[in-house]
Amino acid sequence: MKIELEITGASIVINDEDLPEKLKHTLLHRILAILVAQELKSASVKMSEVEKSHIIQMLEKNGNNRKKTAKMLGISYRTFFRKLNEYGIPTKHKGQGGLPF
Repeated sequence: MKIELEITGASIVINDEDLPEKLKHTLLHRILAILVAQELKSASVKMSEVEKSHIIQMLEKNGNNRKKTAKMLGISYRTFFRKLNEYGIPTKHKGQGGLPF
């Protein structure tokens, strides 16, 4: 898989097989942040809505494993748990049936 990003006329192409797993996740999250910032400039979307949506998507991707999701997001588990509460995201454990939506 190739990661391609175009920002104001400049292109970056990265072959992800050449990257360590941790760097790959960090890079993808930073690219996502850039894309979200660009989208926010052209749309009236609240950053909190984007963040909540991203957290939910990552939780679903990780089988509702909160510790793994926090690590993939690059935040502490305590910060992650605080964001779950702030956004009203259910905090069920992995074995409790996952997210209700």
